[in-house]
Amino acid sequence: MSRFMIVSGYTVVFALICLAVPQTALLHSIESPDFSNQTPVLILDTIGNNRILVVQDANKVIKKIAGVELPQDEISKQKCAQFFNNLLKCENVYIVARDNDYNSVNVYRFPDNMFVNIEIIRQGYGLASCEENNDYAEQFQQFEMFARQARKGIWAAPAVITATISDSNIVPANTDKTIVYVTKSGTKYHRQGCRFLSKSSIPLELKEAKNKYSPCRVCKPQE
Repeated sequence: MSRFMIVSGYTVVFALICLAVPQTALLHSIESPDFSNQTPVLILDTIGNNRILVVQDANKVIKKIAGVELPQDEISKQKCAQFFNNLLKCENVYIVARDNDYNSVNVYRFPDNMFVNIEIIRQGYGLASCEENNDYAEQFQQFEMFARQARKGIWAAPAVITATISDSNIVPANTDKTIVYVTKSGTKYHRQGCRFLSKSSIPLELKEAKNKYSPCRVCKPQE
């Protein structure tokens, strides 16, 4: 193993550690609310990557995940929506409504109290919104930067697809255009330069020649 490869490997590991340290500090800086007196609610379905359909007070209501926005392009939208659905559909969660907007909520998954809003952005499947009234706006933006630098989720480098040519993909040569030669009075077709072509030499496509002539046994042309 070359010295360059070893140094490059250490560089990658060091970069990942540098990314992980501030992320861990950020997570520890966000305190989880006390849910001891709160009952979790069931998420019936997800909408996009920032809305949930829940049962609350015996009613079905739609809540928006605070601080999380969708990307613009359709492919990224689909990836985000799939991640969001896998993360939350049919899960029980705690919902904390914001004082200034009852329908925009912070969501914590039961029973581990994972802060869903941050997890979506941290895993690279959502954008930090520019809401001024979001208590965690700064942390959300830092987690988005982390996801970008770590190439997580929609920020991952596109896969490079290489095509492999197999024998089945190789088109055989078209023998119909192969040229052979015949004589005016002969019954055989020949390769160019055959000694039997000394008196006359008439070019003919192999396909046509095989219908009227037989191959020369001396020069042995393609059959």
